[in-house]
Amino acid sequence: MAAQDQVDIISLSVTPNRRPPGVATFFNPIDMALLFEIMSRYTGTGERKLYKLLLARHALNDDTLVLMISIQFDLCWDSPLSNGPQKQPKASVQLVWSSYMDPFVIGFQLNPVPMQNPGIIIASKNDSKLAKEKTKCVCALLEWILIFLFYHIALRMKPAHPIVSVCLDYWNSLVLELFEPHQDWMTSFGPRHTASVAAGNHGIPVIVAGHHFGNASGMAPRSHIAVYKALYKSFGGFAADVVAAIDQAAQDGVDIISLSITPNRRPPGVATFFNPIDMALLSAVKVGIFVVQAAGNTGPSPTSMFSFSPWIFTVGAASHDRVYSNSIFLGNNVTIPGVGLAPGTDEKKLYKLILARHALNNDTSVADDMYVGECQDASKFNKTLIKRNLLMCSYSIRFVLGLSTIKRASETAKNLSAAGVVFYMDPFVIGFQLNPVPMQKPGIIIASTNDSKILMQYYNSSLEIDAVSKKIVQFGAVAGICGGLKANYGNSAPKVMYYSARGPDPEDTLPHEADILKPNLLAPGNFIWAAWSSVGTDSVEFLGENFALMSGTSMAAPHVAGLAALIKQKFPNFSPAAIGSALSTTASLFDKSGEPIMAQRSYASPELNQSPATPFDMGSGFVNASGALNPGLVFDSGYDDYMSFLCGINGSAPVVLNYTGQNCGLYNSTVYGPDLNLPSITISKLNQSRIVQRTVQNIAQNESYSVGWTAPDGVSVKVSPTHFSINNGERQVLSVLLNATLNSSVASFGRIGLFGNQGHVINIPISVMVKISSNTSTS
Repeated sequence: MAAQDQVDIISLSVTPNRRPPGVATFFNPIDMALLFEIMSRYTGTGERKLYKLLLARHALNDDTLVLMISIQFDLCWDSPLSNGPQKQPKASVQLVWSSYMDPFVIGFQLNPVPMQNPGIIIASKNDSKLAKEKTKCVCALLEWILIFLFYHIALRMKPAHPIVSVCLDYWNSLVLELFEPHQDWMTSFGPRHTASVAAGNHGIPVIVAGHHFGNASGMAPRSHIAVYKALYKSFGGFAADVVAAIDQAAQDGVDIISLSITPNRRPPGVATFFNPIDMALLSAVKVGIFVVQAAGNTGPSPTSMFSFSPWIFTVGAASHDRVYSNSIFLGNNVTIPGVGLAPGTDEKKLYKLILARHALNNDTSVADDMYVGECQDASKFNKTLIKRNLLMCSYSIRFVLGLSTIKRASETAKNLSAAGVVFYMDPFVIGFQLNPVPMQKPGIIIASTNDSKILMQYYNSSLEIDAVSKKIVQFGAVAGICGGLKANYGNSAPKVMYYSARGPDPEDTLPHEADILKPNLLAPGNFIWAAWSSVGTDSVEFLGENFALMSGTSMAAPHVAGLAALIKQKFPNFSPAAIGSALSTTASLFDKSGEPIMAQRSYASPELNQSPATPFDMGSGFVNASGALNPGLVFDSGYDDYMSFLCGINGSAPVVLNYTGQNCGLYNSTVYGPDLNLPSITISKLNQSRIVQRTVQNIAQNESYSVGWTAPDGVSVKVSPTHFSINNGERQVLSVLLNATLNSSVASFGRIGLFGNQGHVINIPISVMVKISSNTSTS
């Protein structure tokens, strides 16, 4: 990239920590990259395939001619996408080559099928500034990083064409011989899902397994998408490639970056903020790009957050009110709930239940009892016995590992002419969310081990067994499947999902808590319908389909990215911080029934282990699309504020210089987290008292506001002024005095509300962790 930036001199103040292995020490990535650059300068080819050696590049500092290169430890990154048990583990990853591709790559030729998906439209070369100006694509098609181009967001009098660029970045992976083109280009298609959530086409019928589940639309269907790939199915990805993709996106002029990825561990060093990805994103924010990141699927434990920095808008996953109810009615008048996108059996009939291992062919060995019990091979079973009956199959750890699939079991039931298929849960499978799976025949998955025991007890007690031969002579258990094709809508949503990562935001690896609220917001992330590749293998259950139902914070982030595009359309001069403010201050705190939003607290039986959500679970609350487009007041901040914050961290000056090339002496190094003009107040340690200030700007009509608040336990709060009038474009400073009234290390939460006489309500969450009062009381 230094070569692309036309530097004249490259100075490397680095050496390897050991001699490179191989036939000669000269054959190492750095020396060979430099050799290639020297050769290209002299041959005049102009085709510089210089490898991305620099993790902390600053593509936006175009006046630099002498570039100081620093090599840093490259962190592995992964996608916080959960498809229940079908999520495959990814091995660790490390370094990559960049590759030139054809100009304006709009249909990646190695996976043509996704480009035909009705939920995604491909752009022509003349549809955007990006397509006109982009002459080389020296990056790559991000797999779990989707960088959404909302370039000309204003509505046009022509059809929308969201995808304007597809690029590939795989240098680190290639160097380490981890990149496998036949697998990594073809098999993983999560980006189609997340891209269509943000900017998919409008009103597209969702047809899966022959069933119509309604119509789908993206959040901002007329926006453009540029896709950059830096992570791969077989091994994950590296920070170097992600940074290269971010740099390329910034050069291409994107307005919003959506990252459905997180690191696989906390970055080492003086603070978690100082990592290559976050610092590259800070440069992106500097030029006006709004950055959205998934919180990660590492919840529900406290401090499980893997999105760290205040310039990044972090999104957690919540449920929504649409559910697909499926159940099985037993002959003893017991009804058991389950999951499964499948039709029901004839309502007027009950069918015999036949356990798979009780219906084997005479020549079938029972040596692999678990395998045959999972119904993966129709040739193992007695078709005459199973025909027109319900086949009972075991859902074991093999499904979790991807060795067995619902799809194959359903095909077995179909080939045996079964009336339907029933999956009961192996008691060893706990802590996994079972997504509803499409089935052409009637079917159900009983997701609870307790409910599975009830089913098996009924089945076993209904068997008639010969006393002498011990053989089954009569199957007495009968049942009917109600079916789960019709969506039902409840009032207990939204709810923080158990897997959604939680705050407080860790400042370092110990971890100490940062004075930054994470997550920032909740958005729908559970059971999300969106576009899919028919050849994608991220979920074998949706193989051959154009849509898939997926779960994870990866699904939540693009909801916010799409909404951010609509905000940017309405308020084109909004800074990234102002967009984040509009999303945060208007968030909802209550579910559909008017009760406080709940948060699931455990993997096991999450519905039975929940309590009211705190800001460390949900940030400011659940996204409110209409409110975010009419925020009234906004909190703004910018690059200099974030730099002052970074420079205020103890021991950060040399790290800041290394990443940004700027000296902390240029900034006010006394700005701490609570002093940033954020739409929240977070204090990790309140020592007696503290005053923080917030500045709001009116972007609506003239309005008068009254101020109210609820103080956190163990803290007194006073806000001044308590009333103010503010005209359009004007600013108002709010002073907040917080006093610790007792000693406590238990986090407590409060809230400040600004109530306008024109209907605007501004929500500011307060979070205080350690409290040290001037008296000696404890708690």
